Amino acid sequence: FGRSAKDVTGCHDWDPQWYCHHHVFEAVQLRIHSTPREDIFREGLSHFHITQGSGENGNPHHKESTCNIWCDMHGTETCFGQPRAKPAKEIRGINYGGRFVPEDFLGLRGTHEILFKDVQKPQHSKDLSLCDVGTADAGDRMAQFLDMNIKAEHFTHMVELGFNIVRVPLGYWNLIDFPDSSTPSGPQEITARFRNLQNLMPASSYRKWIDRVFQYAQAAGIKVLMDLHTAPGGQSGNQNTGCDLGEDSNLYFDTDWNRQQGQLAIESMARICAEKASTCWGIELLNEPYGPHDERRLPRETLKHFYAGAMKAARRHLHKDVPLVVNDWPTWIKSYWKHNSFSYAEYGHVVFSTHLYQYPEDWTTDQQRARDSFNQDLQTLSDFHKNTGSEIFVSEYALNSHGNGKGDDGFDYGAMTHWFVHQFNQHGLGSVIWNYDSWHEAWGPGQHHQRVGPKPIPWADIHGHREPIVV
Repeated sequence: FGRSAKDVTGCHDWDPQWYCHHHVFEAVQLRIHSTPREDIFREGLSHFHITQGSGENGNPHHKESTCNIWCDMHGTETCFGQPRAKPAKEIRGINYGGRFVPEDFLGLRGTHEILFKDVQKPQHSKDLSLCDVGTADAGDRMAQFLDMNIKAEHFTHMVELGFNIVRVPLGYWNLIDFPDSSTPSGPQEITARFRNLQNLMPASSYRKWIDRVFQYAQAAGIKVLMDLHTAPGGQSGNQNTGCDLGEDSNLYFDTDWNRQQGQLAIESMARICAEKASTCWGIELLNEPYGPHDERRLPRETLKHFYAGAMKAARRHLHKDVPLVVNDWPTWIKSYWKHNSFSYAEYGHVVFSTHLYQYPEDWTTDQQRARDSFNQDLQTLSDFHKNTGSEIFVSEYALNSHGNGKGDDGFDYGAMTHWFVHQFNQHGLGSVIWNYDSWHEAWGPGQHHQRVGPKPIPWADIHGHREPIVV
């Protein structure tokens, strides 16, 4: 650009996507007469950076991105200029789900032959879940299951694929014991199942496996995001809370007692995170609170009050710059959290996350239609990123509902993943794929990366830069 660089730099209200493509990418194309795939072209774009302040005095956490080139792996392989979260901040994450909160459908090793062996599903539940394991040897089953599914080589493999953060879902029973043999509050037939969770083993007994996760992560060079996947009483009735209650709207977290114990579980996570120092990236306060479209069973004002208390408890142990993550569905990111933030001065560094899923009745086998089905959620993500002072990322997305993921499935999962990752890292800090492993290829594209459908998932190429994340 030479002297005319002043025309494309400075303080402006330009849209970052428009700036990187039209102001920079197209201008570089005209000036150096090279193709976007050449190193000199990429080098040229990489000198243009975007910084957006938080709007709060004293808050040092700005949104920072760099103009980058993304070339689609699908169709005509068109290239675009677009912003991308800076390498030191970008989240290139993968979930290590199904361990501490086992999920029947994931089919991890030992799920059916050990953990759920001869266990019957209750009449009104959709799936078997951990709270149904009330056998005399339940603790031994859980110990065997954890030993089988937490392995050092998993973390080494994640780093080889270019991941820099692993999200680890935990249940409250992994973190706290209820006093005087009490349970989370709820109907008697439900609390009996909650008691099964507590009877597996004392919370302190899980520490050796939690410590093992951090040990393996530190050795491999990957950071850990701790996630409270299950609140006392359940923030929904889904099997992913450890207790399938039949319908997602069947939840009992909304009592003073359960929320009080939930804050204690978050404080326990904060203690562990502080102890693990820089290997712990941060903690997510609660996974998928009920209500993608309906808040009557769990009002967001109630959640905000809960989070405020939990954050203050966590900050007794964690430095104010360690991220505390508020997770919610895109509906509430747009309609509630866009207008309800937490100040850095009072709560420290608070980051938001959301989950993007589609479950069409029939598989979406066309690549463009599959991408288009996420347009509304991506607009929500982009709007929050551009128009609030808070950072956001996608802490779950998946490759489901396009086919069986086997060799005869013609869907291009690699191209879809490539598109996902570079949508998320231009509209936020990045993303965390669900899940590292599963019996189903499309639900475990970390372990199954060599082939999901007809081709591999080229994670290392997708991630591109491999610099470690800075905390």
